[in-house]
Amino acid sequence: MKSLIRFLKKHYTVSLILAIILLQNPIWVLWYIPYTELSFIFCLLLFLTKKKYISGAFKRGALAVSLLFLMYCLFPLARGGFHGSNVIYILCFIAALTVTFEESQLTIEVISKFLGIVVGVSVVTWLFHMTVRELPVIGTIDLSTMKGCPTLMENYFFFVQNASSRSFRFYSIFDEPGVLGTLGAYILYANKYDFKKWYNLSLLIGCLCTMSMAFYALSLAGLLYTNARSRSTIIITALVFGIIIYFAYDFLKEYDDFNSLIIDRMLNLSESIDKRTNIDVNDFYDRMSLIDYLFGIGAASLVEKGLNTGSSYKMFIIENGMLALAVLVYAYFKLNKKNTKRVLVFVALFWASFLQRPTAFNGWQMLVYACIVTMVGLGEESHLASHKKLKIKEVKS
Repeated sequence: MKSLIRFLKKHYTVSLILAIILLQNPIWVLWYIPYTELSFIFCLLLFLTKKKYISGAFKRGALAVSLLFLMYCLFPLARGGFHGSNVIYILCFIAALTVTFEESQLTIEVISKFLGIVVGVSVVTWLFHMTVRELPVIGTIDLSTMKGCPTLMENYFFFVQNASSRSFRFYSIFDEPGVLGTLGAYILYANKYDFKKWYNLSLLIGCLCTMSMAFYALSLAGLLYTNARSRSTIIITALVFGIIIYFAYDFLKEYDDFNSLIIDRMLNLSESIDKRTNIDVNDFYDRMSLIDYLFGIGAASLVEKGLNTGSSYKMFIIENGMLALAVLVYAYFKLNKKNTKRVLVFVALFWASFLQRPTAFNGWQMLVYACIVTMVGLGEESHLASHKKLKIKEVKS
């Protein structure tokens, strides 16, 4: 406890970033408190903590901040459906512009170890429950208000399960498998898939058990790139993965969940994304006028028309419009300190993830993105600089 207090005092900014990420991806112990409101308070505190660096951030991101304010505050205010949280997220974006290499490195390290411990314990007990002996339910939690539809979660303390679903999917202590799958895909890429470190291996095993198609697709692409040092390395990596996938498929092909959640969706990516929204949303998206497509219809109209069910990029465009999405992409690029190859690959993976989970206009995603691109970009630059110095010394000697 004392060491935790010392950490919080010494690394106040990092502690705020971690709190925001955790509160906006709440584990079950946080479901009983107003976690959303608390996360907004921490966003404000983070902005105030970073206020002495704000002027420098504005020099680099003034246009991005102005456009975000226009598209996500003034437009929604004029047409109805304005969310006060939009202002909070813009302040969070400004704070994200100021994230340093040391802060980003420590943030990713703490998240990695936290998830490694939590997921490690959770997946072991879940596998025991699913394959050996069912564990007792310690209670049920109603998440209907949080999810916007009737949702009851069974609580086994070390993991939770959706009471209405008996699918072979691992939730850990989050409200859905995709939360862990998406966050895990980002963190493992940042850590260069170094499975010699116990927390990366623990996170990999847990994320594989989520049967999250996003995790499988993003991690496979990221892993192939990370190991693409030469043509032979790519071939070897592809062969190893091919063998693993073959035996995994041979073992799991009898499970309907594996076939429907992974195999079928991988073979029909476009169709699987369409299925993340209902037929009304898909029809409306296909029939949108040019004005609606560019500027969106707003949150109020989205609810009135009954189009607020589902999770895909279509929902985002219907509500906010394509111009708002273009502004958001531009703003995220301003978070990049250095556009190295590894950074640009992460950018591609991040926006590929957006197709099925369009939550980029959100505090935790802005901060995780900023930390990863800062750590990867500046870390790679530092490594190259030290490598050049070493070569110069060798030439001189």
